[in-house]
Order: sequence, then C-alpha cells, then structure tokens
Amino acid sequence: MNLAFIVKTPTLISSLAVLLLAPHHPLSAMEAETPQALAITDMPSPATHANDTLPYLTTEDGQLFMSWVRTDDPSSGHTTMYWSRWNGKTWADPQKIVSHADMFVNWADFPKIALNGKLVAAAWPQMLGSGTYAYGLRLAVSRNGGETWQDPIWLHTDTSPTEHGFVSMAPLADGTLAAAWLDGRAMGAAGHGGGGHDHHGEGSMHLLYRTIGLEGLGPEQTLDERTCECCNTAIATRDRDVWVAYRDRSDGEIRDIVVTHRTDTGWSTPRAAQKDDWKIMGCPVNGPALAARGQNLALAWFTAKGQPQIKLALSTDGGRQFRVADSLEDGVIGRVDVRLTPTNEVILLWVAEKDGRQQPRIAGWNLTGRKLWGPIGLDSIPTGRGGGFPRLAMTTSHLFIGQRATEGKGVRVMALPLDRGKITAPKKKAE
Repeated sequence: MNLAFIVKTPTLISSLAVLLLAPHHPLSAMEAETPQALAITDMPSPATHANDTLPYLTTEDGQLFMSWVRTDDPSSGHTTMYWSRWNGKTWADPQKIVSHADMFVNWADFPKIALNGKLVAAAWPQMLGSGTYAYGLRLAVSRNGGETWQDPIWLHTDTSPTEHGFVSMAPLADGTLAAAWLDGRAMGAAGHGGGGHDHHGEGSMHLLYRTIGLEGLGPEQTLDERTCECCNTAIATRDRDVWVAYRDRSDGEIRDIVVTHRTDTGWSTPRAAQKDDWKIMGCPVNGPALAARGQNLALAWFTAKGQPQIKLALSTDGGRQFRVADSLEDGVIGRVDVRLTPTNEVILLWVAEKDGRQQPRIAGWNLTGRKLWGPIGLDSIPTGRGGGFPRLAMTTSHLFIGQRATEGKGVRVMALPLDRGKITAPKKKAE
C-alpha cells in the first residue's frame, strides 16, 4: 500500500510529499477487531462558513471552548481568529480575537487558546519578514475571561525573520499558563527566496519555554538546542509539574519523540519513551500528543522506521518509566491527539488513509495497555493538508472532537458522552 505523509527537508526549496512504499502487513490485534458503534453525536458548530478552518478545542472549569480561523479574503490573505464557548446547549456568539492580513495560516501550525480562571491567552503565527516561513508567535491576553483583550505582543523576545511556532499551552496551579514552542533564532534567515521550513540557515531549531500570567510573561528558558524543525510540541501539567514532548533531532538525523519534565528542582534530561531510531533527512510535520492526570501520562506519536506506525506509551509514575501499550500500522499517517478520562481511560485520536480518503479514528485503552474498544472510524476529512489536525477536548461528562468538515461546510464538532467518567462501548451481540 502507498502511505503518503508530508516531509519537510532543510535543503529542498519546496515541501515534498514522500511516498513510503510498504508491504502489506496483517492488521494488529487492536485493528483486527470489529469496530463497535459509539454514541457519537453531531453538535451545532459556531464555524460553518466555507472558509472556517483550523479548529482547536480546550476546556476550563467544565466548559468547552473552541478557536478557529476564517480567511476573509483569499487574495490578500486577510484572516480572522475567532473563539466561542459552549454552555451545554448552545454556542455563544463567536468573538473576534484578531483580524490581520499578516497572519500566517498553516495547516500544521495553527492558532491556539488556553484558559486558567479569568486568564485567557490566544497565540497565533504572524509574519516577521518577507520569507515564506519568517514568522513568530503573536500573543493576546485577557484578564477578564475574554471580555476584553490586551494589545498583542510577541511571545518570544527574539523577532528575527526566522521561524517561531508550534506553541502548546496548559494551565498551572499558580494561575499562570505554561507555554512551549519551537524557536529558530539560531537558524539564520528562514525562507528568503521561497524556502521556509525547507531551507533553514546553518543553526538548529531550539525548544523554548516560559509562563504567561495576568501580570506578564516569565523568563524564557531554553529546553533543547537541537530539535526537529516543524513538528508540533505537546504540553501537559499537574499542579506545578510540567511535561513537554517534542521531536528531537540528533547529529545523525535520528528524530525520535522525547519528554522533559519540570519539577520544583528544574527540568529533567529529555528522554525517549521508546527509541525508534527513525533516521530521516527532513521534518515529517508530525509531532506528539501528551495527556496527564495525577501521576498518569499518555504519550502518542508517529514514526516510520521501516513501516509507518503510531505508538501509544503509558506511564503511572509521572513519566519516569513509559511502557509502549500498542502500535498501529493500518494506513496510519499520524496527526495524533490523546486524552485521559476521569477514570484514566486513554482515548487516542489519529488519522488514517484508505482508498484515497483520510479518516480520523479513535480507540480506548486502560492504563495497563489493554484495548477497551475501537477503532471507530469518523467521517472523512478533506485529503492532503486540507484536513488539518483533528483535535480532542474533554470535560467530566463528554469527550469532544473537532475536525474540518468536507464539502466546504467549515468545522464539524462532535460529542461522545462519558458514563461515570469513562466511555462505555456497546456490548457485541452474542452469536
């Protein structure tokens, strides 16, 4: 079968769609089971315009929030970032966060929101220069739950015309937000002459971290001085603890997923949950997903040494030890997301490709690594980059899924109820 995923190389002028020719393999035990129907229902969507795209879901105090962007004028690139809150019955009227002609609209590096009490932060990519990928992360902060917004600022101190992006944010117990992003300040000019992701300077991409608070930004910290250039980061928090997952890059071009953990004593040495030893000469644009609940962590990622796979690793000791619970191989192209339910059921979302169609799928495991249900195939998304990255969010009562709709219908939002904190798949009928 032909499995297509996007690779961005540091030397080529334009992005390449690389076809991995892989022999047919039997389905894994997880995928060999008959899919079970779940009570997934369509919700109203606040983003139904044909040009609405790039949904991002998050929750705060039991409420669901969604951000998205709308390209108002494709010829000029003028774009607006919106957000809305679901009150359990209806969406609030969409509110504009920013409207700008210089917003960098990208299928993989999309705007995000995060909340912690009255603190709301919105971050989006915005151009820093004339190069295709010379952009930074613009940040708008609200101190009153989004009623009003302060003037936007740069999330990072560096404003050189290089790539800064792929931010991830999560709340901390002190009322601030943790933020991690990729920072190309050491790489030289990015994308002059049409290169961008594919034509970096001589330096390496860095991973940076700082906090966002009601009174301003905390100091920048460099967590890694050589990372993959354009795979999304992932962040999870518990009280004051922070875990950041990202795709590392060795001198020998091994690009495996690693995790670093911050406690009161500082940051741990980044460590792989499993050494895949995937050697690839460019960025696969396929970062990890990470979820935490208490001492329990779920980490998911895409790799393709020999055979494209999605791996799920679990930890019950705060990330000191991970155990790979499953490996999915059936037509996977990545774009993972993961959540832990209140009863520590692990919900994994990924995108697979079959017969030229791209389909999000979900499945559930427990913390011992036993599959509980799935995979369940959702409705298809637009093919190629147009489908973007479907996203998950969770409250105590529901799992929510946001994805790009087909046929120019904007963003689709779905809900799956939780039964006493877990997802109950219907029992199979006795034969």
